[in-house]
Amino acid sequence: MSNEKKCAPCLGFTCFSRQDYYPQLKDLHLDFNEHDSVLLGLYYDGGGCKAEMSMTWEVLQNEPEPRLKIFSDAFCLFGEKAFRELFSELERLEDPHITPDEFSKLLIRLGFRDLSDKPLVQQ
Repeated sequence: MSNEKKCAPCLGFTCFSRQDYYPQLKDLHLDFNEHDSVLLGLYYDGGGCKAEMSMTWEVLQNEPEPRLKIFSDAFCLFGEKAFRELFSELERLEDPHITPDEFSKLLIRLGFRDLSDKPLVQQ
């Protein structure tokens, strides 16, 4: 058994368009009909995650439309307080066509750390 203590995961996210590799992969992302995406979840400081989901902006009728995507191994996030607060905030939006930057600002306000290569606060 290891003497290392497993640290609790932290709330975090990354925005695809603020990653260093964005210019090289942007066209491939668009091939999948995705304008941008934000990965959000519970992440360990040393790397890896407990669970994550994504909000993607897919092009519908020539406009980016937000779409939440989640695999079954991340259903545990529905029980996390921060995610329940996030869903509640999304439900109350006057305009549900939130942008990636607006979504990032909402996540930061709810206590998520921007783990993007170029965090929103630096822009």
